Amino acid sequence: MNKLPCPNCKDLTFTKWQVMKIGKFVNLRCSNCNSKVAVPTFKLVLFSLYSQLTGFFGLIALVSLMPSPFSITAFSIVGLIGYVVGLMPAVFFYINTTELISKSV
Repeated sequence: MNKLPCPNCKDLTFTKWQVMKIGKFVNLRCSNCNSKVAVPTFKLVLFSLYSQLTGFFGLIALVSLMPSPFSITAFSIVGLIGYVVGLMPAVFFYINTTELISKSV
């Protein structure tokens, strides 16, 4: 699995799954230099808006393909599948373009 470098010591320390867990109140520490690492707040806000929009449009796209008489169960299942499929490009974009920053203590 590809690892991302620490912004302080440049050692390849963080996995992409660890980067997905970083949020406004959740930081990681480098195992090499013990510095706090975060993701820029603007990037987090941008990702949340983008992911909600792509998920919503995926939901709308799959629900619009359903036949006219449908049950609420079918609507829920197809809506969930559409949301997850729509969310995939956003998660791929976030994982592959995120840059870590060193957070001052």
